[in-house]
Amino acid sequence: MNKKVVIIGVIAIIILIIVYFIAKPPAAKPEEWIETKPDGVQEINVSKVTRGAGFTNAEGLQYDDGEVLTAFGYDGMYNGAYFPSQTYFDALGEPKLKITTDLDPNNGIPEGWIAEYIDGKDVIAYIFVDEDWKNQIGNTNIIWGTELQFIKKFMYNPLSTGVYMDSIIDDPERFNKDYTERKGGIVVGTANSENAMYDNWDGTTVIRLV
Repeated sequence: MNKKVVIIGVIAIIILIIVYFIAKPPAAKPEEWIETKPDGVQEINVSKVTRGAGFTNAEGLQYDDGEVLTAFGYDGMYNGAYFPSQTYFDALGEPKLKITTDLDPNNGIPEGWIAEYIDGKDVIAYIFVDEDWKNQIGNTNIIWGTELQFIKKFMYNPLSTGVYMDSIIDDPERFNKDYTERKGGIVVGTANSENAMYDNWDGTTVIRLV
């Protein structure tokens, strides 16, 4: 009888494992990270992307998974003009580039966002851009590492209406042991391996996570 109970228990565990991998939790399904608002804005659910560890505020992405407590900041460049905040405005006060979790594919403003998710020893970076980014900026590179030594072309993988996503495994050498200090960053935009460094962004349009 005990042997039968053990066998049944083992079978139940195997079934649960199979069910888990076939029907992943919602947070593990990228297509469910986007929530469409009534006005057509595609909102990135930061909590789902970071598996409950992150939220955003004026300073950037705040991250606390119970083991790692850190924060990531953003800045960028628009046609060679640096901006330290999350929106670049032209001389008339019109927004021209946004780093935001609210992507509006139809407002004529390129918008993008970068998130980090710490998964054991891997740090996964998710990069999101909208339809305006694709149409106006087009060919886009992802550049990362302690010395921004890694580069790949951004792949416009459709995630929802007018929103695209690509991802990389970040350079572990960028981080100290508790992830509170970093070198380099992640640069996304028209920069290349020759002008990705912060002091050589002239003429580029990029967003950066540091």
